[in-house]
Amino acid sequence: MIDLHVHSVYSDGFLTVEELIDNARSNEVNIMSITDHDTTLGVEEYSKNIRDDIIVIPGVEFSTDTYYLGKKTKIHMLGYGYKVYDKLINKVLSDLYQRHYNDNKGYIEELITKFNYLSNEFFIDFNYGKSGWLYKHILNCVNEYLSKEELEELREYLVNNKPNYNKYNEDVCDVIKLMKSIGGYAVFAHPQKCNLTKEELSILVKYLTDNGLDGLETYHIDSISSDRKIIHDLALEYGLYETGGSDFHSFIYGNGVGDTNIKFPENYDPLLVKRLIKENKVLGGKNE
Repeated sequence: MIDLHVHSVYSDGFLTVEELIDNARSNEVNIMSITDHDTTLGVEEYSKNIRDDIIVIPGVEFSTDTYYLGKKTKIHMLGYGYKVYDKLINKVLSDLYQRHYNDNKGYIEELITKFNYLSNEFFIDFNYGKSGWLYKHILNCVNEYLSKEELEELREYLVNNKPNYNKYNEDVCDVIKLMKSIGGYAVFAHPQKCNLTKEELSILVKYLTDNGLDGLETYHIDSISSDRKIIHDLALEYGLYETGGSDFHSFIYGNGVGDTNIKFPENYDPLLVKRLIKENKVLGGKNE
């Protein structure tokens, strides 16, 4: 089984890299990609202790956007097959981390000033530059110190008053070009989540394809059959690879790595995976 979209504790997942690998093998997943938000640290950790019983494809999920449709459209772009410790991708991600760090730190300092039950002591070990759901990171950090009423008040505020970010998202075409320049592949993650009309999505996919897009994530755990049909047809029209993944974060939101709700069709051919293996852009799996 293949799962090309999972998250670890290095972004907003709840399992360590080792726990992800163990869960994958327990669920008979033999090819997996760790695609943490805006960081390659999970892949780097795995590269130090590669296992023979599973193929791991170096991955990352970039936060990007575009104004091509005349409005801001947020896009998550999956990158696959880069070299571990590549200097260029790590420079981009390091800069992004620092921007996140500055903006999130300022936001939390404002929270401490606004809510007298919050304290700097709660955030001593907080990773301000970490990507993912900031409000969840904050609530997890303060949960044991606050009353039920305080937590509910804080939760409501966090959901309705998000921080102002200094260029949180990279330009989508810049990320595609980055992946191409380092020998990787760029795949549009869960296109159905962009909330675009069928016509808008088609226009956007053509634009991204013209700028080097390699694939679409057709078989995402949250996609319904009508979504998959639209995305599959676009992949055929523009000659793009099709991938799929559980987008696993924790057992609260899914059944683990390789969640069966991915629903690959019987005739699914993992062409991108085959290409990555042929080009030796994977880690592990010597006994596969």
